[in-house]
Amino acid sequence: LVQLMKKYLLYLLTASTAFATIDGDRPDLNVDEIDVIKPHRLVYDPCPYAHDIIVATIIMEAGGEYHVGALEGVYEVIMNRAQKRKMTPAQVCLQKWQFSCWNGKADGMKALEDTIAQAKKHPRWAIAQNILGTNTNYTKGADHYYADYIDAPYWAASMTQTVKIGKHIFFK
Repeated sequence: LVQLMKKYLLYLLTASTAFATIDGDRPDLNVDEIDVIKPHRLVYDPCPYAHDIIVATIIMEAGGEYHVGALEGVYEVIMNRAQKRKMTPAQVCLQKWQFSCWNGKADGMKALEDTIAQAKKHPRWAIAQNILGTNTNYTKGADHYYADYIDAPYWAASMTQTVKIGKHIFFK
């Protein structure tokens, strides 16, 4: 029963979509190692759009990825960078040239609101919202990633690759 409950919990936490499988997409993920889910430390952010900015980043970066941990991986990078840089997660998302999904789309309040409104139309918006506050480690502590269909960025050679989830290659 405990094993079944752990599998169900893992499914709920990683339910990127109904198309993702628990063991098929991530054979390295051991269900027995899942214990208590601990929420990330809450960070006060006075920005009224803070949560929407984070969720929009997850959607625009990995909304089309259907591998277990794909959406969570983007969130983990956001949170790891926020902790490392002593910034709020929303500030990290909107830093210039950090997440390509925001390049040229957050210049002014109207552009920010329009980008968030577009992301909210994505069918996986609610799934991405449910990732906020979770503490997973699919990326093994990564704070950088890039898509495998682009040339490796200059920083990749100086970092350690941790894992590949779908089309994203993660580093720390």
